[in-house]
Amino acid sequence: MLRNTIFFAAMLLMVSYGLAQTENAKLNQRLSLAIQDQPISEVLKRLEAAGTFRFAYSNLGIDLEKSVSIQAQNKTLFEILEQVFGTGAFTYRERGKRIIILNTEPPLLFQTIRGVVVEAETNQPIPGANVIIKNLDPLIGASTDTYGQFKLEKVPVGKQSLMATFSGYWPSNLENLTVDAGKELVLRIALRESVTELESVVVVAELDKARPLNEMAVVSAKSFTVEETSKYAGSFNDPARMATTYAGVVSAPDDTDNGIIIRGNSPRGLLWRLEGIEIANPNHFASDGASSGAISMLNSNALTNSDFLTGAFPAEYGNAFSGVFDLKLRNGNNEKREYALQAGFLGLDASFEGPIRRPAGRGVPNASYLINYRYSTISLLENLGLNAANDGVNVPAYQDLSFKINMPTQSAGTFSLYGLGGTSDTEELFDETSNNQVFSLKESEKYRLGLIGFSHIINLGYKSYLETGISHNETQYDFFLEGVSDGQVFDEDIEDYRNGVSRISTSLQTKFNAKHSTKIGAIYSDFSYDINSIGREVTGELKYQANETGSFGMWQSFVSHKFNLSNSLTMTGGVHYIRLNLDGQDNIEPRFGLKWQFKADQALSFGFGLHSRKEETSLYFTELFRTDLTAYLPNRNLELAKARHFVVGYDRDFKDDFHLKLEAYYQDLYDIPVSADPSESYSSLNQDNAFQRLPLVNEGRGRNYGIELTFEKFLSKGYFFLITSSLYNSEFRAIADDWFNSRYNGNYNLNAVGGKTFKVGSVSKNKTLSIGLETVIGGGARTTEINLPASIQAQETVFFDNRPFGRQLDDYARIDFQIALKTNKRKITHEWKLDIQNVTSRSNIVAERFSRAAGAVVPSSFAGEIIPVLSYKIIF
Repeated sequence: MLRNTIFFAAMLLMVSYGLAQTENAKLNQRLSLAIQDQPISEVLKRLEAAGTFRFAYSNLGIDLEKSVSIQAQNKTLFEILEQVFGTGAFTYRERGKRIIILNTEPPLLFQTIRGVVVEAETNQPIPGANVIIKNLDPLIGASTDTYGQFKLEKVPVGKQSLMATFSGYWPSNLENLTVDAGKELVLRIALRESVTELESVVVVAELDKARPLNEMAVVSAKSFTVEETSKYAGSFNDPARMATTYAGVVSAPDDTDNGIIIRGNSPRGLLWRLEGIEIANPNHFASDGASSGAISMLNSNALTNSDFLTGAFPAEYGNAFSGVFDLKLRNGNNEKREYALQAGFLGLDASFEGPIRRPAGRGVPNASYLINYRYSTISLLENLGLNAANDGVNVPAYQDLSFKINMPTQSAGTFSLYGLGGTSDTEELFDETSNNQVFSLKESEKYRLGLIGFSHIINLGYKSYLETGISHNETQYDFFLEGVSDGQVFDEDIEDYRNGVSRISTSLQTKFNAKHSTKIGAIYSDFSYDINSIGREVTGELKYQANETGSFGMWQSFVSHKFNLSNSLTMTGGVHYIRLNLDGQDNIEPRFGLKWQFKADQALSFGFGLHSRKEETSLYFTELFRTDLTAYLPNRNLELAKARHFVVGYDRDFKDDFHLKLEAYYQDLYDIPVSADPSESYSSLNQDNAFQRLPLVNEGRGRNYGIELTFEKFLSKGYFFLITSSLYNSEFRAIADDWFNSRYNGNYNLNAVGGKTFKVGSVSKNKTLSIGLETVIGGGARTTEINLPASIQAQETVFFDNRPFGRQLDDYARIDFQIALKTNKRKITHEWKLDIQNVTSRSNIVAERFSRAAGAVVPSSFAGEIIPVLSYKIIF
């Protein structure tokens, strides 16, 4: 029995061995081959010719152009393939007459990085600049062509760092760029000329990883990337919400609004620019005169690196009081079509971009287009018949569209056509019956924005370029409020504002040499308006009304000069002039900046600027009524509000991408519109929109001062963090000599945001999991104290009018959380993201009122809802 078992086992082994030999007969076939420095594709062809088989493989995993040398004498095919590809790099399987070559690991994914290298101050392309991907073996690099363009192919997907160099210029380092399989990475790299010739390229600790794109800005300015708007927890891809993580910037108390308070100033002091020209408020659910809203119309898919400034702005910025968002639209891909689709709580997005091809042989880069459209998700579900909200609740609806067409030419410069449009609507209805009394309230708001722009940039010789822009934007704001009690209207407020602005701007920048460069420019704005409003008292008498149409103009001009005294000392100076053609209101505004990099990793800076701002158009033309019921325009001739900014700063870099920044500032505000009645304490410094109905005079003052700290680690080794803190004071004065806390005087703010990226899944590392967290702690909202005894007697809320904003509510606190999973496949990138604002559902009190039922002061408004935003995005 045992002998039979051994015999059958031996037979089974012999049959198995024979089958294995038969299965791998071709891999065991012996061949001789001698090849010197030939591509792998040629080696495989030679092997096929020498044998009786064909190879099957995926180009994704094999570099067919790689050159190899093979010396094989009477070797098996398997041994020869191991020489070609390396031991263990691939496995081989026989299927009939084919040999299938398979990766032992999932194949690496690659993408292309390309772009243009230009001179920072003249916009001239730099031919012959070297661009390399750092820390790759073998090295991937390229030189720029006559148009300054470069292309780096087969760059591994993931985080990559790039360096651009050119003789006589400081090297530019772009760290931790995100390379995705679904989209080419297109860059614009600006190199700064060295004042003294560099003997060799020496990469030292740099203080410019967040250096502003505007070369004239030396204090209180920071550039930001599109990636930052998405990687910061709670930012919702919104530049304004992202900016609240910066020192000196505080979010509006209402979490549903993206308003930002910069150094104690009202949010409406913020200037928005797009493609170098001032634009109207680009946010959904905005009100007249406001600079914020619930959701930005500018989708981050359409933006490129941009600047954010918080004080002492360079001379080219005018009609700005507290801060500047200088946004840039990116160009579409001019070589291949790409698409991005996103579905989430905030809307359904679709982005399309690609080339507008030119006839071959012209030697001019293709034109390109970029289109982005978004529609409200909840509104779409309602239109489909699905009840996405509670019964009786009107769903806010919005949609927006942005586009850019970029057209370079051979000798006439580059032309661009761009646009932005958005609509948003909301409505609230309230009905109540109490003690047989029927009470109803209806309130609705609509905001519309339409913008079209055209820009042209042309190089004039080798040291100058001329930039010209023309734009027109229209805004429409409709507001309706009606309160009815037993059929009797007791409150009515109707606003219908239509504003148009046509602008033309031109600027010439000239670089005389490595030390001196100048920029001069002029802007003309033509404001048209059609304003209709009416407000009635309970008695039916008019409180105010407006029925005005017309137009007026505003001139601005500036000159700005940069003087590099040495590689370590830079001085900027200039003047901005603004004139409003209502009653000849004008202002001359000097600007100055100084930066001294006294060590390779440390710098001191100083900035000064005089700034001014016009009021909202509706404010100038709203009629009020005297006691004899005659109408008049009390605010038509208001002067420009003005502010002097002083800033001192200190920067220091540490190893491993750590950076420290300190800034102290003082702002002296004057000619501020305040109530003409000395008994009233109204000041426009406490207003966040245009809704006020008082005669005003330019006799108010204000002062803001504080110190800010920024400590950050730029993204490297898979993680980053940003910690900012501000201690500040913001005060105002009306006609009377008393100083009061301003509405936006929170006194302190602390923000900490960070994130970590993990490589997950297969060894190919094509999946990343990112986790982010943000914590915000700040001084509570300010309100005017309620006079409780007087309120009880009057049975309605009565304030201590002589104590404006003297009461500060409990401290504000919020925690935001984000988690995202990104997967790269061949030519496709998927991303799931969950962004949660106020993850702990903390309630922050933002206002108070008198309760007749309780006979006490009670909170009237909370900012405490969890706001979860789940989204899915695919790029291909």
